Amino acid sequence: MEFASRIIVTLFGVWMMGVSLWMFAAPHGALSALRKMGSTRVIHFTELGLRLCVGLAMMGLALFTDQTRVLRFCGMFLALTALIIIPIPHKIHNRYALWWASRISPWALRIMAPVSFAAGLWSLWAALD
Repeated sequence: MEFASRIIVTLFGVWMMGVSLWMFAAPHGALSALRKMGSTRVIHFTELGLRLCVGLAMMGLALFTDQTRVLRFCGMFLALTALIIIPIPHKIHNRYALWWASRISPWALRIMAPVSFAAGLWSLWAALD
């Protein structure tokens, strides 16, 4: 369990860092991807299934690191929100994504990118600690 949790959290960290670079370099493309969230059942369940897996991996990893409280909190947040959103129809999920995508400017996304990068770095640090 520890090894699998470390691998999943590491992959999540790398993914977050990649997304943050995309947000900074091509915010219009990142916003376009946000608009697609929940647009089909496949996207809806894939997104939330991955979110649930990362959340469970963070909770599992919490037992083996010094970052117990933070990992447990972040993992519970990801897992619980995934479980809450999964039964919601994907069209409602997509409307919510569209609502946010219409309100976030490309410059705001660029400003938020370092936060995502930091979250990715922290995830790597926690997984490889």
